[in-house]
Amino acid sequence: MKLALLWHDAGSPNLGVRALTTSHLALIADALPSLERRHVLFLGTHSSAAGAEYVPAQGLWRALAKRGRTSADLAGCDVALDIGEGDSFAGIYGRQRFERQVLSKAACLRAGTPLILAPQTIGPFIGRAQREIARFVLERSTAVFVRDLESHGAVSTLAPEANLLLASDLAFALPSDGESPQPSSTRLQIGLNVSGLLHTNSSDGSALGRMADYHQLVRSLLSHFAKQKDTQLHIIPHVLENGTPDEDVEVSRQIKAEWPEVVLAPTFGSAEAAKAYIAGMDVFIGSRMHATIAAVSSGVATIPLAYSRKFNGLFRSLGYDFYVDLQALDAEAAFSETVRLLEQHELLASAAVSATNVARRRLEVYRQYLKLTLPKIGGGVAA
Repeated sequence: MKLALLWHDAGSPNLGVRALTTSHLALIADALPSLERRHVLFLGTHSSAAGAEYVPAQGLWRALAKRGRTSADLAGCDVALDIGEGDSFAGIYGRQRFERQVLSKAACLRAGTPLILAPQTIGPFIGRAQREIARFVLERSTAVFVRDLESHGAVSTLAPEANLLLASDLAFALPSDGESPQPSSTRLQIGLNVSGLLHTNSSDGSALGRMADYHQLVRSLLSHFAKQKDTQLHIIPHVLENGTPDEDVEVSRQIKAEWPEVVLAPTFGSAEAAKAYIAGMDVFIGSRMHATIAAVSSGVATIPLAYSRKFNGLFRSLGYDFYVDLQALDAEAAFSETVRLLEQHELLASAAVSATNVARRRLEVYRQYLKLTLPKIGGGVAA
């Protein structure tokens, strides 16, 4: 059997994509314990796991137009599992990312390779053309798993013929591996993840700009927490250096230079190490969704700064209603809401445990689907 894994990346600078990849590979190994990496084809934006084939998504259009290597490789696979980088099968990140997502899926469908969309946020799509293209892909996929109720409702409306199932985010299955900070005092340990994507507003023509003034919000939080004697603020990047303005590391270093009293977290070598560090916080405030998932799944009181419905949809679906909606509030109101939620951090920590239990029960639906379906496809029987 040979698997195509679309938009997975074990070496991505975005630790959220790594978390999805690592967790998904573990579920696949559970379903197919004899599968070897040489029987896996990765298609995405960075090189991936050692021992596996890799086809870059750049130039995908040319490859498809010429019926070149990408199409041939996908035709040689028994099934394709697509995580869409968690939330990239949408229109909010600009036309180029949407086109890459669609082209990779279309390549599978054209090659006759069964396409399974693993748990992810799907949509929103911008304009009629995007919605029609998405509907075409969704209704021709073997199965479509979503990780939140909003995506479930959106897909059922847009593509009523799709084989649609509800699960949860794959990263809830990610283990932690590393050392947590050891505070030397009784001060409340607060983790703050500042998104380079939002801080620089480098949204590549997307709809991300229609939200609270993120730069102002971050400065308000820093001014409030950095000098309080009963708190210790940790700045925790979750997208590593990658030569683009979207990374979190450079803005985190700028914050450390301006506010030397904060603790700058180390550069993590894995998503598991980042999760271990985040697990050492009493409260975590984050703008990268998988950083907030690392916190919630560790039982940490978590305040997601939600810039798209992927946050709201996921956490509401799990009964965790403690987030700050940056599309509904201005910077001043978002700051006030963050401080209000932090004052309830013991309640948030308890809610995080409950939400994680719900997420893991829903992930079991997807785990069982893989265990029942992948061996049948490998044996030549389509699911």
